[in-house]
Amino acid sequence: MLAGPSRMSGPAGDRGCADRWVQAVARTPDPQTGPGADPHRTPEATATARGRATALLLHALPEAPTTNVGGWSRWQTLIPHVDALMSVTTPDQDDESSAVLLYESSCFLNGQGQLNRAAVYAKRALADRERLLGRDHPDTLATRNHLAYVHRSAGELDRAVELFEQTLADRGAVLGDDHPDTLTTRHYLAYTHQLAGDLDRAVELFEQTLADRETVLGDDHPDTLRSLNHLGYALQTAGDYTRAIPLHERALADRERVLGGDHPDTLATRNDLAYAYRSTGDLDRVIELFERALADRERVLGGDHPDTLATRNDLAHAYESAGDLDRAVPLYEQTLADRVRVLSGDHPDIIASRNNLAGAYQMAGDLDRAVPLYEETLASALRCLGGGSPTTRTVRGNLDDARLARATGSSAAHRYRHLA
Repeated sequence: MLAGPSRMSGPAGDRGCADRWVQAVARTPDPQTGPGADPHRTPEATATARGRATALLLHALPEAPTTNVGGWSRWQTLIPHVDALMSVTTPDQDDESSAVLLYESSCFLNGQGQLNRAAVYAKRALADRERLLGRDHPDTLATRNHLAYVHRSAGELDRAVELFEQTLADRGAVLGDDHPDTLTTRHYLAYTHQLAGDLDRAVELFEQTLADRETVLGDDHPDTLRSLNHLGYALQTAGDYTRAIPLHERALADRERVLGGDHPDTLATRNDLAYAYRSTGDLDRVIELFERALADRERVLGGDHPDTLATRNDLAHAYESAGDLDRAVPLYEQTLADRVRVLSGDHPDIIASRNNLAGAYQMAGDLDRAVPLYEETLASALRCLGGGSPTTRTVRGNLDDARLARATGSSAAHRYRHLA
């Protein structure tokens, strides 16, 4: 009998063992029964191999698939083995361990921008858990919440709203309206409405969620502070900077006090506050805040963390807004190169970086570089997000404007539509 995997064993060993068990699962069943049958090709042997392959892969998975940057290289090595296992098994053969493997893999793939694959695994995990645990089990509801998140990442906002609303109603009925998981779904639903442009509904839901989290969790709970910061962001998106900036300032002070100055959530609020200050027109102050936020994120999270790269993108935009293209263009180029190196090819952040670099070229009057880069960006957006995504529509509009400017010889130095 195979010994259970030791915590001292490395991922390479787990990978090799898992690969052998996946091969065993893939064997064609022996049609013979009885003494002459191949003992390695019986249904029982295949089921055993399937269970052991799943267990070994689960053991090898790094924690925190979306935020643990140091574990991404191992994930990238393991995902082909997960793909192989799922390709030789059918959903009716999945057990709860299979559902966990699918769910965790979907979380990683979504974070890497591999949204179609993330959706496939999330849907299979949801079907597994509905079959094995029931539609109202907390793990089933968590998986449906994640699937809605994947749809939101893909820009499928109508479907995301529908799933979040369904999950919110079910979590309210099963767990209670004040349960932390219910409040989390309402928070996600609010942000989805914000992305869809329904800002009145987004602000209403964020205000409701903030009030409920203050009552249930307390003013200083990290989730409460997250609601406070996101309410500020929604108001900022709605153009209500007189309310947004004080909320960001309050969230920053509270997060510094509760979580510490170097906590990732604190750094996120500092970045959001810098973005909100753009409304004041004080670009020198905005640049100063973004430069500090970037230095802090590089020091705490590392230069390759997605949040660090997001701040670098924001700083480049601030330089560009101030008319300093000599600093903006190289920073956009560096951010794009790093995102291509760290993330997957069609990740939404890479799409944003390509769009913004093309826009900076356009602002500089270099349409011969801007137009091909917009074309590359549009192709990537269509692959990743589809034609109906707001991001895809933004890129297509920028490309149309740049092509028109090049064809007519008109001034290219007009504002393009930036992607955050």
